[in-house]
Amino acid sequence: MFHIWKASALANATIDFLIITDDESVTTEKNIKILHSSFKECKRQIQSVLGFDISLDSPYKLCDYRPTYGCVFSSYTKKYDFWGFGDMDLVYGNIRYFLTDDILNSYWVISGWGHFTLYKNNNYCNNFFKTRIKGFQYYKDVFTNSKNCVFDEYLHHGMGDMWKEVHPDKVWDSRLMDDIVVPWNNFHFVSYHRKKDYLNLIFEYDNGNLYRVFEKYGEVVKEQTFYAHFQQRKFMKIKTNNYSHYLIIPNSFIDCSDINILRLRRFGKERPISHIFYKLKVRLSRKIVNIKRRF
Repeated sequence: MFHIWKASALANATIDFLIITDDESVTTEKNIKILHSSFKECKRQIQSVLGFDISLDSPYKLCDYRPTYGCVFSSYTKKYDFWGFGDMDLVYGNIRYFLTDDILNSYWVISGWGHFTLYKNNNYCNNFFKTRIKGFQYYKDVFTNSKNCVFDEYLHHGMGDMWKEVHPDKVWDSRLMDDIVVPWNNFHFVSYHRKKDYLNLIFEYDNGNLYRVFEKYGEVVKEQTFYAHFQQRKFMKIKTNNYSHYLIIPNSFIDCSDINILRLRRFGKERPISHIFYKLKVRLSRKIVNIKRRF
């Protein structure tokens, strides 16, 4: 869903995005900047800044190093008030609508979740990952461990939890986004942080604004959301050519149409058969991988 992500990023024209990639076909476009680098070169850069031998054998392990990017890539971030990181299996809404000047002037950490985090660009925040606190992960242990430690966010005694422990008044974690539960648990859309008082959730993207659309008390409700994160949903197909205005339903991105209650129920309903087939496919894939590993 790179093209969907890209269109939503381009719509946030006052925010710059830096993609570090070895894909030469990806080029800079407006506020999306491209730095071409091999994985080995990226590892070398991180290691040279940290000053010790690190464990970084696969791109997925880079998630643990995200809190270091303010130091590692300081030559690219130095002109900005904030720097951050995020996932690309999401769709941004109007970021500035939610991140007002008052919020940016009041907090050092925006969100703190792996799918989207911003840090105030100063020496203290950029080096906070080095902080050692009893009961929390220590960066040198994380960066010499080959496994992913989920150091970059909450719920694993990592950076998000450390920030809330030391500076709870400097963390903005209002959770105004929609982090969609993985399809193994729910094939239809269920928003992880939202109060479960809705039915038939879908999304509408409309020229830079993202809306959650759902049923409540038999009525169609539409409200703006920060962004929507669709992890582990690579099966979602793009069935529209209009990246400015479209609907997002549990298995695809489709052309936009007027949403009435019947259409909403059809698009957003629970899908038990699809859920069963999805889980069977995942189990089969895992068995195939295990068989290959044996030989």
